[in-house]
Amino acid sequence: MAADPQVEQLGGIAGYKMGGLGQIPGVAAAYGPLFGLGIVDAPQGLSSAKFNLFNLEVEIGFVMGKTLEPQDLPFSEAEVWGAVKEVVLSLEICGRRHALADHPEYTNLIGLADCSSAGGVVCGKRFSTSEVTPEQLRDVSTSCVVNGEERVTGHGSNSPFGSPLASLAWCANHLNARGMALR
Repeated sequence: MAADPQVEQLGGIAGYKMGGLGQIPGVAAAYGPLFGLGIVDAPQGLSSAKFNLFNLEVEIGFVMGKTLEPQDLPFSEAEVWGAVKEVVLSLEICGRRHALADHPEYTNLIGLADCSSAGGVVCGKRFSTSEVTPEQLRDVSTSCVVNGEERVTGHGSNSPFGSPLASLAWCANHLNARGMALR
């Protein structure tokens, strides 16, 4: 597949984000690309103005160690886990390219599409797959504390499909069904 010059200017597709659960009837989840320019390691930051920041989400990210090339059958969670190199504690910078006030025709569906392909990720501590298990990721509790105040909490089981690994397996199989690899 030929590289898209505009995608390359954004640092190439460096990963995917998932979301949109329950926002589109009949659609299990949505995914969008994460571009290389929007992924940084902590303690570096991303400009809130650059992303028209409206929200932060505590996330569990994955760095693949092996590419899951397209195949005829769906990938099992065990196959997907076997391809993971690292688990990364992350903050997703949720942003949008458009200001709502500037676009009166802005609908929830347009907002979902906009947010699915915009934003960034601040990567924190990394763990090898020998240090954590999929069950621990499903059972982990998370929180985001800003200036000493807890702003949001979460739980691994609140991930799409009930666990971070199940979400990753869905993404791998979604790409696989379209002849695309998860790298």
